[in-house]
Amino acid sequence: MSERKICLYDSSIHKFSYSSFRMEFEHSMYGGKVIIVCEPDGEKIRVIEMLSESEAAMSYYTDDYGRSGELFTHKINQSFEELRVNDGWRIFGSGFNYTTKSNSVIFVCR
Repeated sequence: MSERKICLYDSSIHKFSYSSFRMEFEHSMYGGKVIIVCEPDGEKIRVIEMLSESEAAMSYYTDDYGRSGELFTHKINQSFEELRVNDGWRIFGSGFNYTTKSNSVIFVCR
C-alpha cells in the first residue's frame, strides 16, 4: 500500500501522511463508536469498511452488516474524491491523531 498525504480542511488546512487511516465518532442517536477505515486509491480515498460497537448505530446506515468479535461490520469498498465529516470526529493513522473542530473536508493532497 503506497503512502500519500491527506489534507483536512476545517478552519485551516492540515496535512497528514498515511498508508491507511481511520475516522471515528460517537453516534449521536444510538451511542457507540462508529469507525470508518480508509486507504489511498490514486487521487481518491477508498472507504474499506465501517465498524461499530452498537448494532443500532450500524443499522442506522445499513441492513447489510455482519459481526466480527465485539464489532458489527459493513464492507463498503468505494472510492471518493473527498469525505465530509462533522465536528468532533477523530481522524487517526500511523503518526497522527486529529479531532475535527468544525465540519470538515478530507481529500488527497494534490
